Amino acid sequence: MIMVERRELENVTNTFAQPRKGEVLISISVDADEKIDELVTLIPKLGGKVVKKAEHVNGFYSAMFEDLDGHLINIISC
Repeated sequence: MIMVERRELENVTNTFAQPRKGEVLISISVDADEKIDELVTLIPKLGGKVVKKAEHVNGFYSAMFEDLDGHLINIISC
């Protein structure tokens, strides 16, 4: 079971898949803000789509992208 605070969902602009369809918001932690900036530059070159530009929010630096299959992936540095 994965527990997510409701306020974390406020950053998601897409609608979620219907329950029991298997959609998951994946978060990856990196150790430096610069790594997020590098990934945000690289993702579109590899066919992904940045859906939330990198920014500082609530003590975290984060960005969100959509992979080639449309799954959302959150990158976080703290």
